[in-house]
Amino acid sequence: MLKKSLPSSRFLTSSLAASFAGLALILSQSAQAATENWTGATGGTWGLNTNWSGAVTPDATYDLTIAGPGDVAGTALTIDVAAAASANSINFTNTAATTLTNITSGANQTLTIGTGGITTGTGAVTIGSATANQNVNVALGASQTWNIGSGGLTVTNVVSGTGFGITQSGSGTLTLSSANTYSGGTTISGGTLVVGNASGLGTGSLTMNGGTFKSGLNNSTITNNIVIGSGTNTITENGTTNFTLTGVLSGAGNVTFGGGGGNASTKLGFSSNTMTSGTITLSSVNTGVARLNNVTSSSAAVDWVISGATGTASSEVSGTFNFGSFSGSGSFNAFNGNSGNVIYSVGGTNSDATYSGQLSNNGTNGSLSVTKIGTGTWTLSRAAGNTYTNSGTGAQSTTTISAGKLQISNTSGSGTGTSVIAVSGGTSATFGGTGIATGATTVTNGSRLAPGTITTASNFGSAGTLTLSGGLTLTNANLDFDLSTTAGGSNDKIALSAAALSFSTLNFSFAGTTLDTTTAYTLVSTTGLLTSGTVGSITTDFSNITGGSYAAAYNFVNGTGLQVSFTAVPEPREFAVAIAGLLFVFIAIRRRHLQA
Repeated sequence: MLKKSLPSSRFLTSSLAASFAGLALILSQSAQAATENWTGATGGTWGLNTNWSGAVTPDATYDLTIAGPGDVAGTALTIDVAAAASANSINFTNTAATTLTNITSGANQTLTIGTGGITTGTGAVTIGSATANQNVNVALGASQTWNIGSGGLTVTNVVSGTGFGITQSGSGTLTLSSANTYSGGTTISGGTLVVGNASGLGTGSLTMNGGTFKSGLNNSTITNNIVIGSGTNTITENGTTNFTLTGVLSGAGNVTFGGGGGNASTKLGFSSNTMTSGTITLSSVNTGVARLNNVTSSSAAVDWVISGATGTASSEVSGTFNFGSFSGSGSFNAFNGNSGNVIYSVGGTNSDATYSGQLSNNGTNGSLSVTKIGTGTWTLSRAAGNTYTNSGTGAQSTTTISAGKLQISNTSGSGTGTSVIAVSGGTSATFGGTGIATGATTVTNGSRLAPGTITTASNFGSAGTLTLSGGLTLTNANLDFDLSTTAGGSNDKIALSAAALSFSTLNFSFAGTTLDTTTAYTLVSTTGLLTSGTVGSITTDFSNITGGSYAAAYNFVNGTGLQVSFTAVPEPREFAVAIAGLLFVFIAIRRRHLQA
């Protein structure tokens, strides 16, 4: 009797493997989205099988392409979404306008979009209806990307989706017109997003990764949190529509607020600003301006730029605003109404910055003061100076240098407005420059006064005159002067006009090569009075003089100012040579005497 042979285990293993591979292929193919094109062969209704190239009404597994009538681009197309509809993705390729609307159903309908999202091209696309109870709402079936082409996309009705969000890419404009409820957040990675409702962004955060966000609703308040990421980002008013931002501002990127150019404002009313770095630009174009509506919108961790040749950016409330640095050429106004005192604290990022715009304030009972902090150098360079001041019952306007360097370079007006100037932060705090300040200046606590342009960490640079026409009081003050080889040459100087100089305990530091020992240098010029506390308590530092050793003699003259005269002091080597020569002569004379 013959035995029937059984397949070997190796053969069974191979067969099973092949079967599983075939099954996996079938499952993979079934999981892939089907594709269909709109033909509109039997009319304009979405739900008719005969209007689709596959003769099947698409469901959530389909990737759809919608060109124009007859699947040919170039002619305007309207599709009636008269019942619930869905797709994995929709690619609108028509070069003319395409509208998905609700014409005949008499009830609101929902179009559900899956992971594939939406792509548009050069033709304008509109999804939705303005007719009551005939909306086409959009439901997000997953988080997805909407790639918007130059023709743009307008979604008229509600966008929903719990936990799902939208990432916008492309160069076109996406308009969300309704009060949306999706909660997964919105990311702009390209193009422009315009909301026509205060809830247009749903309930999630807005992340800016290289694009523009605009509010198209006048006097609206956007409460969503905003995260500033990578790329070039702009948040601005849309034409004549004012709007206010009140969420939390975070991130570490760069963003510009305002500058839309219309008669409107972008108001920063953020409940807090937790940005860790980056740059915020406040832009003004005509009356399209950025305004700080809350002190918590400011941040000492961020560099701030004020831009715009027309219009004036502003702060709108009293209190202390913190700026990491403050630069740019646009005007900035403390609009504190009829009352309230405002302080701008500048320098938290320790960056060097130059501001050539105008700092000003208005109101009948208020003031604007400025405090310099951090290790950086802040230069106020507007030629006509600044106009910040105090009025009525407002506090005294003060420019305080607590740390770092503040220098002015105006040629008229006052670089520090009408404020008094207090340099009080110790040896790390310096006030200087070549400009004019009209307020009384006080330097105390070992702080520094450095006329001329400051270009190095040691407060020395190029020589110039600092004019302090409001008077100068020096108490335990350090003064840094660049001096040339001649007293009549280019030297640092402090000019007081007719103002008084009051001093006690002065510490002078000089920088240069060789000094003029024939003529006195004028350090402080004034036609006013000189008052001194302790004339004898003056020290001199020559460590930055490279061309010899000197002694200094100071002369205080009423109606003239403060002068210094220098006397050359032999170097130790020269002194030793001289002593050795005298000793040689003495020895020679002594020998002759002994021999005699």
